[in-house]
Amino acid sequence: MTLRPRSPLALGALVIVIGAGFAAYTEHVWEDYYITFRASKHLATGEGLVFNPGERVHTFTSPLGVLLPALTAWLVGPDEDLLALWGFRLISLFALAGGAVFLARAAQRMGMAAVVAWLAGLLLAMDGKTLDFSINGMETGIWVLFLAYAIWAWAALN
Repeated sequence: MTLRPRSPLALGALVIVIGAGFAAYTEHVWEDYYITFRASKHLATGEGLVFNPGERVHTFTSPLGVLLPALTAWLVGPDEDLLALWGFRLISLFALAGGAVFLARAAQRMGMAAVVAWLAGLLLAMDGKTLDFSINGMETGIWVLFLAYAIWAWAALN
């Protein structure tokens, strides 16, 4: 039994809907995101990648974690912090969904039944910490995407 062409889209859509629903229901926003976002927002408004304009202090831990929120802040405007967070959440959730699909495809390549492969992808994306980190300003969804892609590529070689 193989995954039908629409199954990966259904899996990805389910991950995004559950993740967005979880974010909306819990209203979690970690202070780490806002610490980094302050530098992101200054970059988006042209004041530089700094915590306080005029002070050269490094206040972020990851290039992606500061540049993607800067992009979303630039796209939605400087006064829309919550909307910028939701933009970053959606980027992260789409990446997490892609990771779930890659893992399901890898499991299928390894000979697992379609339902088991689909569940493997879903369980990866629905792990509590993974999901919570992905919706709260961490790069976890992107990391999962790259890790699952590596597993998928490895499975193609074997």
